[in-house]
Amino acid sequence: MIFRNLLSRIAPGGTAAIHVLYSKDEYADSYGIAPMDVLAESHRAPDSSSPEMQMNPYNVNELLFSMQKESILRLHTEFYRPRR
Repeated sequence: MIFRNLLSRIAPGGTAAIHVLYSKDEYADSYGIAPMDVLAESHRAPDSSSPEMQMNPYNVNELLFSMQKESILRLHTEFYRPRR
């Protein structure tokens, strides 16, 4: 709902930049979805020395469909892979 709301606010001819987390390549066997034990661990409270930033995976198909419904005709995508 938040994503669709943002899309509806783009002016005709306007541009938007949105960063989303959709999966993790380290879980390739499950198409990027982490196992339940990893997901449970990621929802633990962070230690007080680290700032908290909530990251949620999104259904890319749903996001693209929402963009299409808003008549967005062009899309640029870049994949980020952290150094290991």
